[in-house]
Amino acid sequence: MKLVAAFIMLMPSIPFVYYGDEIGLPYREGLASKEGGYFRTGSRTPMQWDGGKNRGFSSADGALYLPVDMSPASPDVQAQAADENSLLNTVKRFARLRAGEEALQAAANLELVYAAEGEYPFVFRRGKFVVAVNPCARQTQAALPQGNSACGKASERQHWRAAPSCSERSSFWRKTHEYVQVAGRDQNARRDPRHGV
Repeated sequence: MKLVAAFIMLMPSIPFVYYGDEIGLPYREGLASKEGGYFRTGSRTPMQWDGGKNRGFSSADGALYLPVDMSPASPDVQAQAADENSLLNTVKRFARLRAGEEALQAAANLELVYAAEGEYPFVFRRGKFVVAVNPCARQTQAALPQGNSACGKASERQHWRAAPSCSERSSFWRKTHEYVQVAGRDQNARRDPRHGV
């Protein structure tokens, strides 16, 4: 989910986050259609704010219009707000990064650096930022054409490595770094204090 959130925030145009996406609120299968919701009904369940009654959405007794998920594994805003490495805080950090960097905003300034059918990573450039997207469970590498300026001088970088997206690491930058690798920054760079990344 973090990889998807990063990709949405770093692509051109306007990012669309449907309520609940920022905490990973899952689609609820098998709900009866309400007011013409049909298959969309499972995406319209209440926002889950905390672990309390009705997940913090309502203090009402009895059944809600659509049910909340009371299972312990179901996400809620309060728990994710307290976790620095949660999906919610990842979305917030990428939103701040996007807002603070003109090159990452709505303009269609996307340049493909590496895109091969059935292979990863997918690498693109937006201004000074080079983004490597690797959704697979292993480290991958992209061979860049000679003289490609997107990742620095050809003599300095001939390959672009992308860590697997499922790897667990401790700091936010390292977790973010699995999804976004920025040209010109050291591979072991720490957080940029301007954006919290």
